Amino acid sequence: MALALQLAQEDTKQQPSLEIVRSLADQLRGVEPTGRLVIDLPKLIRDTRGGRRSEFDVTLMDGDQLFIPPITQEVTVTGEVFYPTSHLYKKGLDRDKYVNMSGGATAKADRKRIYVVRANGSVATASASTSWFEAVDPDEVSPGDTIVVPLDVERVRPISLWTSVSQIIYQLAIAAASANAIGVF
Repeated sequence: MALALQLAQEDTKQQPSLEIVRSLADQLRGVEPTGRLVIDLPKLIRDTRGGRRSEFDVTLMDGDQLFIPPITQEVTVTGEVFYPTSHLYKKGLDRDKYVNMSGGATAKADRKRIYVVRANGSVATASASTSWFEAVDPDEVSPGDTIVVPLDVERVRPISLWTSVSQIIYQLAIAAASANAIGVF
């Protein structure tokens, strides 16, 4: 995190200093890589009955570990909501009702891009193409799911534009005042 703060404080027109790049390289060397693979275990078990192979079969290599998380009874809502929290799962509640239970989406939320991270690690979005895979309903919520309400980045862009415009106008005003003070005009 300290590195991210250093980079944020650097002037965007300058290249990061060699010290920061070395620090990043040192941090990356210390990170142990982990991989995730979403497995539909119930389908895998159902399809392999009778000893036959399934399209859902997974080949494990020496050193691989299989982690099956415990079954939880909550649904977590995070991101651009007024009260990010977890709620007890209630059958029949959809994604929007859980968002409303967390105080609703903030003004900075991107309501069109809300997505659900399933308990098995898969992600369901409203814009996901279902032509290659089974249809996934992003409104359907199950125990252990996490609903993410992202920031609307389209709203952030105009802020940086107007910041730049106001800085240019300010600098022009300072230049005009200076020129007027020395008698150029």
